[in-house]
Amino acid sequence: GRGEENDICLSDLKASRLHADFFLKKDTWFVKDLGSANGILHNGKNTTVSELKSHDSITLGETVLEFFTPDSGKAILEAPSRDAVLIQREQSFFESRQLEVKALAGKFQGKSSSVIKKSIIFGVVAVIVVYLVLFEPVPPKQKIKKTSEPEFTRDLAAYLPSIGPSELERTAEIFFKSGFREYREKNYLRARTQFETALQVAPQHLLSKFYLTECNQAIEKEVTFFLMRGKKNFEAGKLKEAKSNFAAVLRFLHKEQTTASYLEAKEQLEKVEKEMKKNTSGGES
Repeated sequence: GRGEENDICLSDLKASRLHADFFLKKDTWFVKDLGSANGILHNGKNTTVSELKSHDSITLGETVLEFFTPDSGKAILEAPSRDAVLIQREQSFFESRQLEVKALAGKFQGKSSSVIKKSIIFGVVAVIVVYLVLFEPVPPKQKIKKTSEPEFTRDLAAYLPSIGPSELERTAEIFFKSGFREYREKNYLRARTQFETALQVAPQHLLSKFYLTECNQAIEKEVTFFLMRGKKNFEAGKLKEAKSNFAAVLRFLHKEQTTASYLEAKEQLEKVEKEMKKNTSGGES
């Protein structure tokens, strides 16, 4: 909930201070509504108490969480913000769009090179014409008459390619809007993927550049938060919570496995798992 006394604090005005409780009972996880004002949704349906399975979605206010069990903590999971069917359709659209973009990019590059060659030729012609007009030998005592600029040099711009929104820019805008939507919902990993795709399509897309930087900074903050939270939980003996915290860091940095934060989280996670096994074996004995 929104209260600071919770294990999971939500910065969501539509969430109650004590909104929901996640608890383990006989090796099965459950979620229970604690009398919140707006209730909770389990996989899109209202509920007071529900059994949870991996990949289930839980909505608290305007915040959507994805549940996964500790044994799947190392999996690369990202919280869904919409219905799974819609996400699959959107991803299929993006994949087909990327194929179209690659084909279009090849045509665009071919056209660009031909346009550049034509522009160079016209430029050379213009320079020669200007040189002949200005430096043509003049008989002595003969005044140089000002000649008007040749008509074809004034119309030279008509041969240059027109500047306007291209197909590539429109496609990049589609990916940017998708990334911005994920960014607003704090799904930073999916947002970063969309911004990176937009920049692959249109490298000069300024908004994608800006929000990609914002995403990376937000991910760094999340990594720092989960590392600190994991260490505190480990010191307090909350091994399951600590394991979840360190696993979250590994998910955020799954493409940057050589960074100091990733290696630290991996080392801490191994310590937690070792301690959990020790406690389990001690309890059995």
